[in-house]
Amino acid sequence: YVTPNLSPYAIWLGATAPSIQRGIDAATGGTLTTLGDTVNVEAGIYSEMVVVNKSITLLGAEANVTPVAGGRPGGESIINGASGNNGISIEADNVVVNGFEVANQHSSIATNNFDAGGSGGGVHHDVTISYNYVHSTITNNAGIALGENVFALPTSTFTNYTVSHNLVNVSGSEAMAAIAVSGTAPTGGSVTYTNLNISNNDISNSHKYGIFAGGDPA
Repeated sequence: YVTPNLSPYAIWLGATAPSIQRGIDAATGGTLTTLGDTVNVEAGIYSEMVVVNKSITLLGAEANVTPVAGGRPGGESIINGASGNNGISIEADNVVVNGFEVANQHSSIATNNFDAGGSGGGVHHDVTISYNYVHSTITNNAGIALGENVFALPTSTFTNYTVSHNLVNVSGSEAMAAIAVSGTAPTGGSVTYTNLNISNNDISNSHKYGIFAGGDPA
């Protein structure tokens, strides 16, 4: 359980700021036969870039609550790390990210950057991104980016990816896409998505694409 207030024990350990990443690092990831831990994050501001590198469920304070512009009235779990980076990078299979506000990042929520995570050999599966409020005004940004920078391996496959019930607003002068389904393979290779569900999202992009599917939304 992650709170925006440091406990005396965390301070004693040397922590200087609340951290979702510490909660993820302490969690036990799932296996082929067991479920991973659930990391619950209280409402508050978390100034960090979060890497989900194990099979877990990551729940913000507004999990399963429909997002609204300006934030939900119950209080958001807000991730606003250094501008121009990825707010949440998903680098594992069997991951759920639900109920966050992610503000002013290059890619607010991104999966498999440079083919990170997965079962090896470019195989990735079972990721759900839902009920998140994503917004960015930086120059060059994307809201939710699947298969970001995947071009190192001859083939990459993504199975059972769900992006649903998110509010995504990107408005930078060179904003690429509110939701990008990407991946670029070397000559003769391929990137394949199977059972991809993008539904019930409220998206806007004043510059380029709402939903982009292809090699590079730039």
